[in-house]
Amino acid sequence: MKLPSGIAVFLSAWLLGVAHADPVHDLMATVAAEPDALREDMEVLTGADGAADPIVSRSIFHADLARAERWVIAQLESIEGLDVSVQDVSVQVSLDGTLVEVVGLQNIVAELPGASELPPILLGAHLDSTGKASPGGWDATVDPAPGADDDASGVAALLAVARTLAAWPGGFDAPIRFVFFTAEEVGLLGSERYVDALVADGEEVGAMLQLDPIGYNGLAEDRLWFAYDGRWPALKEQVDQTGVDADTWLTLQGVNAALIGGDDRSDHFHFWQAGWPAIHFGAFPPPPDYHKTTDILAVVDLDFLAEVVRTLTWLTADLAGAQAAPAPPDSGCACTLSEVPGPSAVWAGCGVALAWARRRKRQ
Repeated sequence: MKLPSGIAVFLSAWLLGVAHADPVHDLMATVAAEPDALREDMEVLTGADGAADPIVSRSIFHADLARAERWVIAQLESIEGLDVSVQDVSVQVSLDGTLVEVVGLQNIVAELPGASELPPILLGAHLDSTGKASPGGWDATVDPAPGADDDASGVAALLAVARTLAAWPGGFDAPIRFVFFTAEEVGLLGSERYVDALVADGEEVGAMLQLDPIGYNGLAEDRLWFAYDGRWPALKEQVDQTGVDADTWLTLQGVNAALIGGDDRSDHFHFWQAGWPAIHFGAFPPPPDYHKTTDILAVVDLDFLAEVVRTLTWLTADLAGAQAAPAPPDSGCACTLSEVPGPSAVWAGCGVALAWARRRKRQ
């Protein structure tokens, strides 16, 4: 017998409420990382929002990077529960063959406190951009460098994950820290300064996830690549398990960094050097617009990016130990959850069921 669709959805939600009565599943029912929301953030970051004074470039040599920094800080400060701070960074780098000092750069940090003294779970992306591979030359001080995939995709993803996790009423065992690194494109200098400061202060890191870049859907394969260090097999296994548990239409494809020359291409590298487990999520193969002025919003597959955000939200919540949300004050009957799911479990189940149905359309 075929049930009417409305009853089928309700029963699916009821069953999911029973089977998935754990905090990560419940949290994931609240995820609202949709392509349009990611597009809005990326339009601002890449100067594609039609504003009279768009952000043309996020190169460390361009004046617009400071405006991008202020915008990211404002977004983070609008998220209730985050503790936002900055780390000032000054670097000496070559500009057209001349060694120059660039001051006033910032690593931007936002932390969601945890319920325990565990080391934080850290998510990173880099705010700066470059157009150094553009044909015909590129002037870093005035020419565009929209950096849509590299790495506005990672920045937008971090903001989306932060909004979801900060809104979860149950909280997390471990703190979750979001770091927007500067000066990645000139030698990973922002993350080097950040890790040096952590080591000097005697801090530890539970795990680090670097998102750089994650918006280009190479060969339209719906494949999320990640590089891992074999010293920490448990972290790699947890990423693999997320690909199963999160019911995603992405294929999570891991590569041992030792097989690709060590993978020193992004900010996770300094965490590996400091002896901390880290994963580098990044598009492969890179788009033909990599490090060019043509790395614009059209390079990014927003549906793919939204599913990457959803999957990384799951992974982060799992790594940080999502706690159960407080029961609603008016929870209904006196039955136990093992007998009949309460309203929160049913609605969580509805969210999971509807999200599952929506994701299946991608296939």
